Amino acid sequence: MTKTQKPRRLLAFLKWTGISVAALAGLVLVLNLTTGMRLQMTGNFMPKLDFHHEDRHYRAIEAHRDQAEAPALAQAAEPEAVTATPSASSWPYYRGLNMDGRYPEPINTVWPSGGPPELWRIPVGGGYASFVVGD
Repeated sequence: MTKTQKPRRLLAFLKWTGISVAALAGLVLVLNLTTGMRLQMTGNFMPKLDFHHEDRHYRAIEAHRDQAEAPALAQAAEPEAVTATPSASSWPYYRGLNMDGRYPEPINTVWPSGGPPELWRIPVGGGYASFVVGD
């Protein structure tokens, strides 16, 4: 190999690498504009290709909300003069009975084969926030 062949091979390699990168970037741009393809990160920071159509997604959420029944209004009850006595298995205070963040009772580690029963399911938008359910 002569001294002039090495730079030519390097230039040819760089030329085809640049063309390949430009073609790949163009393909990604076309897919993004035509199919809604997006590169998103999952909750554990893994990249994932997503073909998300926001208008279709939000229409599905609105349709679900329109079908849902309005919650029944609770009747106001007369307050009773009852003092609550917490038991060892209850969690009546912030961070537990002793306010130390510990739960003294045994935790159930034997689950049904299909997991716990699903009580409700609601379609939501993007994000990784949790629901808060309370009395």
